[in-house]
Amino acid sequence: MAPLARIRLQAGAQRQVTWYEREAPFAARRLGWLPASATVIVVCLNSAAVARSLGDHRALLASSFPGDAAAMAAWLRDPAAPPPSARTLVVTDLAPHRGLALASAGLHGRAPTPSYRDDAEAAGVLVARRPARQPRWSRGR
Repeated sequence: MAPLARIRLQAGAQRQVTWYEREAPFAARRLGWLPASATVIVVCLNSAAVARSLGDHRALLASSFPGDAAAMAAWLRDPAAPPPSARTLVVTDLAPHRGLALASAGLHGRAPTPSYRDDAEAAGVLVARRPARQPRWSRGR
């Protein structure tokens, strides 16, 4: 992908996050919730491909997502605590055995070692973990 296309992609992602941030309270109210605040978290796959993209735009993303991954994970474990005030970008390795597996994306320090090469490898791992399903015609017999 050309550098200009990557910058446009990053700008598009930021506009999308801003739209969700602005619209979240209205959506919550339509569902009958009365939100006191809204918090933004962007969760990315912990892959080498994502790490390269984040690294290419680290300065821009660090200023747009100044939040701390540890603070966000702590709040998700205890929603009664005050929510983080800053937008946060984190990575996950999709490992269900580890519970809430969020890690710093490396925008404000060291990034974790990527768990996957790319989306395709992660999808293959998830498909392999999925339990075999019985054919529909054999259920209940």
